[in-house]
Amino acid sequence: MRWLILMVLLSIWLLPIQAHAELKRTILALYEERESDSIRWTLSHRLAEMPLNHLGLKVRYRPLRAPWPTAQEMADVRGILLWSEQDEMPDANGFLSWSNRMLAQGVRITLLGARPFLKDEQGKQVNPALVDQFWKQLGLEDRQDWRYVTFDTRIGTQNANMVGLERPYGGVLPPYPTIRRRDPHVTVHLSVQRPAESDSHSHLITTGPNGGYVAAGYAFHSNSDGKRVQWHINPFAFFRHSFATDDLPKPDTTTLSGRRIYYSHVDGDGWRNPSEIKPFKDLSLLSSEVLLKEIIEKYQRLPVTIAPISGDLDPEWFGDKETQRIARALFAHPQVEAGSHTYSHPLDWSFFENADPAREAPFRKLYASPKGAYLNQILTMLGVNKTQVVPYDSPRERQQLINQDKNKQEQDRLRLKGYQVPRVYGVEPFSVDREVKGSIQQIAQFLPKGKKVKLYQWSGNTLPFEAAVRAVRNQGLGNLNGGDSRFDREFPSFAWVSPLGLQVGKERQIYSSNSNENTYTDLWTDRFFGFQYLVRTLYNTEMPWRIKPINVYYHMYSGQKLSSLNALKKNLDYALSQPIIPIHASHFTQVVDGFYESRLTALSPQRWQLTNHGAMQTLRMDHATFKQVDFTQSQGVVGQRHFHGSLYVHLDPANREPIVALKANTTPQAPPKATRPYLLQGRWQVQNLHLTSPEHFTFKAKGFGPSQLQWQFPHAVRCKVVVKNPQGQSWIHTLSSDAGERLFINQDGPDQSLLHFTVNCQGAPL
Repeated sequence: MRWLILMVLLSIWLLPIQAHAELKRTILALYEERESDSIRWTLSHRLAEMPLNHLGLKVRYRPLRAPWPTAQEMADVRGILLWSEQDEMPDANGFLSWSNRMLAQGVRITLLGARPFLKDEQGKQVNPALVDQFWKQLGLEDRQDWRYVTFDTRIGTQNANMVGLERPYGGVLPPYPTIRRRDPHVTVHLSVQRPAESDSHSHLITTGPNGGYVAAGYAFHSNSDGKRVQWHINPFAFFRHSFATDDLPKPDTTTLSGRRIYYSHVDGDGWRNPSEIKPFKDLSLLSSEVLLKEIIEKYQRLPVTIAPISGDLDPEWFGDKETQRIARALFAHPQVEAGSHTYSHPLDWSFFENADPAREAPFRKLYASPKGAYLNQILTMLGVNKTQVVPYDSPRERQQLINQDKNKQEQDRLRLKGYQVPRVYGVEPFSVDREVKGSIQQIAQFLPKGKKVKLYQWSGNTLPFEAAVRAVRNQGLGNLNGGDSRFDREFPSFAWVSPLGLQVGKERQIYSSNSNENTYTDLWTDRFFGFQYLVRTLYNTEMPWRIKPINVYYHMYSGQKLSSLNALKKNLDYALSQPIIPIHASHFTQVVDGFYESRLTALSPQRWQLTNHGAMQTLRMDHATFKQVDFTQSQGVVGQRHFHGSLYVHLDPANREPIVALKANTTPQAPPKATRPYLLQGRWQVQNLHLTSPEHFTFKAKGFGPSQLQWQFPHAVRCKVVVKNPQGQSWIHTLSSDAGERLFINQDGPDQSLLHFTVNCQGAPL
């Protein structure tokens, strides 16, 4: 009896531990290094990671040749992703043994493409018992029968919610293995069969309690040049089921205060380009000054981050009083944030990972060098006195002759990547310290008092090496660029929408949300009007799901052509026509960092606590039309908004550990009713919300342009709103709610100035 009582007490004591479980959000993506020289080009990164990010999941990459992860390394892993094009793998038996253990421990495995674990690199077959155990735990059976001839194969089961998202299956189907469902709990989304054979059916797309499977050739379609890629499957639906994400609130990087994020950033390329636009051409204005006059001064309510190339400002390089004057004028505007686009503008970052001046010497004849200083430094570092005559047959001369072939190979390698030189400016030997810290210091000279460089924008191929990313982080800056998302008639697929960032060793690179005008203009050679088609991508990544924020990303050379300038204006005008919340680009990188670092703990089935989330201030609940926030059980929640079938929950930045609780929503046709006022949406971000009663509350807010705050009240109200700025200036508004009990507060004020709001409504003293 004593033991029974002890067991009951122990079980009661353990209940809170089970209820307060941290939700696992990491997907471990395994890849074969022989398939790609960078994670960036793997199928998992190119195609799977963006939908996984949208589902609130972050991806960690691990080479198949690395030791199998320890239990500690797997502690935060929700599932394993293997998407391979190989028919073999190193240590196939080891993979199966480890995978079977993971499946037994409740870690889901999703397999797309080939079945590389059937044999090792030497072509040896693996232990069949391990293979059978693997398939059995996935609820499937591999009949070891490959169907090469498919002209008479017909589709049987086809789940319209799972397949045919962008391209239906048509014509002769790809070859396929004979895979059968073994567990009735597994859902078959696509099956095929040869009518002439009664036992020829195969289940090619499945999801089940332990993961999912898509046969090779059935996930997406690609034409011969690989440019036109379109999804057969719906990757959002497939990964939702294979990794069971319905119980996971999604940290969201697209939305703040219920509105779509807008940010813009400019790379400094073309700063010194003479404008060809009349009348600016007649005035000999540079492209950078044209953008100052036509964009910065005319779109002051849209924040922008401008990142010069320091070499364009440094008088020892290519800078002069004119380029410096323009920099000061640009940064003097309050909506302009300062960034850096490097010092010398590296094009191929891998060239400089182990920087060697001798390796770069053959490119000197292609560099412009205003001072001639670089060549002298190179010769000095090589131990050569430029006044010394080197004997023809000296050991050094012989070595130079030996190196000629290597140098030619290096030049040929760069040309294959589209570059003639490894960087734009070669005035001094390459240095990570100069590219990062030196660039920041150079740009800081042209900033008004109180303004600092906040962002580092990658140049060239935007593939920085780990030490470069670390150097940026050590300076306290966000980093941005790469990704080049497009979703338009030329790139008609979610497959061309990039994930949030890229794992670079132990560091993290943040991608820009959209591509810049360079990709729309054939690398700035034609179709200079092309950037206007960014609007198509902005629309397609908002409907039917909000996948990306609005990001207008361009270069200084957009001020060079009339058509490019007009295209840029069209994009900015479109942004102004949308219900957006404008923020700086560095703020966006902090939101993304918060996505990666945030931790969610389930306090009960419909109540969660969020920690370590930084600037990420939105949780999204999908398929939540009939759910709403339970404010009585929540903490640190400012508001909520239903959009596209999802519930966006706005968090208070002043609360570092908010709690979000949900309950049933019985009025899906209108904003949910609540016992207290809450924010529906706004152009500014609200913080420090303090309610003393349903009719009286205070908060702080800041942003760009008018506030456009919409508050939902429990009933009709008439309110007095007092707004004060830090300098003591005040504004008073007398407002009434509309027929839907919404109160609109439209305050204007200095950009990014934190204003204090006091709201007193009917029932409280006015």
